[in-house]
Amino acid sequence: ADSPPYVELSRVGNATHFEFKGLSLWKYDLRRAKTPKGDVLYLRVPKLTPDSIVHLNAHSDALIESVHVDEHALDDQVEVAVRLRTKDVDSFDYVSEQPSRLIVDVFPKEEKARPPEIPEQTSAPARLPKKASTRKGARAPAATEFIQVPAAGSEGAAPTAQPADSLRALGQYGAYDSADPTYRRFLVQDYEMSEDALIASRGNIYVRFPMLKLEAPQLKAMLASPPVYEITPQDTDENREARLLQTLFANKRSAVLLTTGKDFLKRHPASQYEEIVRYLIADTRYGFWLADPALVEDFEAATGAYQALVDRHPDSPLAARTQLLLGYSYRARGDNVSALQAFQRYVRSQEPPGTKTSRSLDAAKISMAEALLELNRHDDATAILDDVEKTGATAEERVEAAYRKGDVAFKRGDFEGAIARYDSALKAFPGFERTLPNAAFNKAEALFWTGKYKESAVNYRDFLVRHPDHPYGGYALARLGELMEMLGAGPKRAAGAWMESGFRYRGTPGAEISRIRLLASRMPEMREKEAKDALREISQLAARTPLPEVEEFVALLKADVLYARQDFEGSAAELIRFYQSHPRALNLPKIRERIVRSLNQQIRDSVDKGQFIQALRQDVEFKGTWMKDSDRIDTQVFVGRAYEQAGLLEDAARTYRSALNKLYSIKGTAHEKERGVLEALPTADALNLRLAAVEEASKDHAAADRSLRAIAKPEALTDEGRIERAQLAADVAEARGQNDLARRNLTELVSNWAGRPASVAPIYLRLARQDAAAKDWKRAGAQLTKVIDLQADTGLVTGDTLAGALELQGEAAVARGRRAEGARAYQALLDAFEGKRPLGSVRYRLGQIYFDMGDMKEAESAWAGLKDQPDRVWAKLAQEQMQGAKWRTEYSRYVQRIPAMVDMHASKSTSGSAK
Repeated sequence: ADSPPYVELSRVGNATHFEFKGLSLWKYDLRRAKTPKGDVLYLRVPKLTPDSIVHLNAHSDALIESVHVDEHALDDQVEVAVRLRTKDVDSFDYVSEQPSRLIVDVFPKEEKARPPEIPEQTSAPARLPKKASTRKGARAPAATEFIQVPAAGSEGAAPTAQPADSLRALGQYGAYDSADPTYRRFLVQDYEMSEDALIASRGNIYVRFPMLKLEAPQLKAMLASPPVYEITPQDTDENREARLLQTLFANKRSAVLLTTGKDFLKRHPASQYEEIVRYLIADTRYGFWLADPALVEDFEAATGAYQALVDRHPDSPLAARTQLLLGYSYRARGDNVSALQAFQRYVRSQEPPGTKTSRSLDAAKISMAEALLELNRHDDATAILDDVEKTGATAEERVEAAYRKGDVAFKRGDFEGAIARYDSALKAFPGFERTLPNAAFNKAEALFWTGKYKESAVNYRDFLVRHPDHPYGGYALARLGELMEMLGAGPKRAAGAWMESGFRYRGTPGAEISRIRLLASRMPEMREKEAKDALREISQLAARTPLPEVEEFVALLKADVLYARQDFEGSAAELIRFYQSHPRALNLPKIRERIVRSLNQQIRDSVDKGQFIQALRQDVEFKGTWMKDSDRIDTQVFVGRAYEQAGLLEDAARTYRSALNKLYSIKGTAHEKERGVLEALPTADALNLRLAAVEEASKDHAAADRSLRAIAKPEALTDEGRIERAQLAADVAEARGQNDLARRNLTELVSNWAGRPASVAPIYLRLARQDAAAKDWKRAGAQLTKVIDLQADTGLVTGDTLAGALELQGEAAVARGRRAEGARAYQALLDAFEGKRPLGSVRYRLGQIYFDMGDMKEAESAWAGLKDQPDRVWAKLAQEQMQGAKWRTEYSRYVQRIPAMVDMHASKSTSGSAK
């Protein structure tokens, strides 16, 4: 039961740790607001204990200026206002399970890890002719450095490797759980792993997460350092008009600039300012597209103008920059063909024989490789990256090329090759995974799809530790939850990862996949309305999740939820609808397997309920459609049970033998292990028992004996199975005249099951029936007394057993001449079961006892109940008995009224006595 909620405050590292305890379910709200006096965290929680409120109101520290608790908030809650000392303080909240706690951590924001500085390669600023040049000291457009990575190799030593759990070494920053900063809670230990869970997971659908691509900030950097156009004033109309265009451009008078510039070029086709004017017009149209990417015409006009300028002025200082701008702009729009062409032109212009490579050239080659990768020209992309890795001007380009080679293999679907390339890059350039996150994430995903699940979990965890603020963290936690479930850590551990994904990365596709998983994991325990709401939310999340295969992933998940809620018909219907409406889905075999599983469970459910006719109809129907090619052994067993329940013993025996032969054919193989997880597979011993039961019911005692002897481990049978086996063995022994053997088997079973009334009571009854058959009524009565005493003491004896014992007790008492005792047993049987069972014969025998005792009143009272029995035979017999008794009574009185007859009777009596 919940206790009054309370809070404990502590310092963990450099964080203030609020830990709220006492409730199994926490409903809270945390928001941050800016006030004139600084930022405040407002936390609403259920009412706290008075001591907790006093403790909170008195708290302040290096991060928190003050805390005030409003005890009169809405909805029976309190509002805790935490005033922060500076805006550079962050917070993180989450709810833990086992025990349930609400955690709020307040901590200082930390700067992202920065790699060691590397001296930049510089070049002289590019200038146009004097009439149009970059300003003095302006950054050269063709030699801009874009990526900062740690030095390596000859350019500078890589950082020394440090312990894996060192936050400093791993580049940890941002929000983290101070109680477990290295995410060990998401790793599965060897002792937790389960082969069965891994086998079961093979039938699931897992969404392929997108490859983490390294950012390409070149375009952003180029736009941040635009060229500056300068025109030296001269006293000419052409010069003044050109300077006017420059002023219009500077003042962003775009529409006037375009009109005036076009007119200027018409009037001065050979102007010395022609290049500048055309750049001004092109830059203006390009700016329109930057402001609104939907303006494709402006983009095409700008890029066309840029390319014409490069072709017309190949020796211009802006030519190289413009060619790069074209390449990066095309890449930004996803036009990889045009990007490739632009980069190829740039490379040709910058790489004549004997020319030393530059950082800008290397960056262009890497971007060219990326364009080739998007065009699925994997070998060409790899060749370019190999070249940059070997001959790159600086360490950062060489490192980046090495790390990107793994991406090529990954996108190709060569996950083993991707792992090898990432490992090679990590080994050659250790420490760079802090600034190049693709290796950790993509390697983890590649390990997942190659079945190396434990290693995959370790790499996802490393990615989270090194890059806690990366939006792909949502994917990493989603996959970690799936991995924990697959490896056998249990649903609660998995749910913890999915919850944290939602808390930390809310709104990202990975967090939405986690939310879908979390809802599905909780639905089996939900009420009907809650479950419908959850299904609706899952559909909404799937509709806005931009991932391939998400539709079939969600369809299978919904069906699994319905299956867990034992709505087997609904589960099959959900999957059949998806299968029929998505005939080209990638995972149709898995969908079909799930359909067969749900249909199979419908047959089993019918059999368990005793609805054997429905089960046999379902078998015929399903075999004509989805189960046509199914070779599930458990389905055969369920159908065999339906035949057995229907009394179709020959069909049941044939079906059981077929299933048994299949079991023997896979015995000891990996296939047996797999099918044991995916099917409700019986043991060979359990099937032999069923076969023996059918054969004994068919009076084939020899076959039943062989099947019983084939049971290798009787002790491994279920409780009911062991009892049934002993009883069948007794049946076979009795049929062969081996009564002593039958009794010995039953007696041994009773001694082994002493203290379990539900199990031993039927055996006592069986022993009593054996004694009754041998006319040993006394011993039979002793066995029956045990059954009745067990029921009186425990109430655990089944109705069939108790009814049989009471009836046989009545027979035994009458056979021993104890009519009153027999009458009590029959009356107890009638009191307990009349109206529930056909007991007309018992009521007749009860009346017969009283009749034979001469108690006609009790006999008539007992037989009066026969008029309500559906079987009229017993009522007719009782009526004849009563009529005969009445006739004899009347006849006796009539004889006594005739003197001669009285003398005759007296004479006969005397004569009889003398004889």
